[in-house]
Amino acid sequence: MATYCLEPTDVPPVETEHRRICTKLPVPESLAILERLAAAEPASMLGQPPVVWDHAEGFSVYDA
Repeated sequence: MATYCLEPTDVPPVETEHRRICTKLPVPESLAILERLAAAEPASMLGQPPVVWDHAEGFSVYDA
């Protein structure tokens, strides 16, 4: 099962009609949450991308 590194890493920018990525992943603001989740979540969740929802507006979902 794939796991994700929790060290913020530069990724190529993405700009499409439905997606925009312009930060390192995971965003540094989410690290504390991701570390707590790693300590408490079951192994079946290890393959989930390191993105934590901050808020949503209509159909748009935002991270920190």
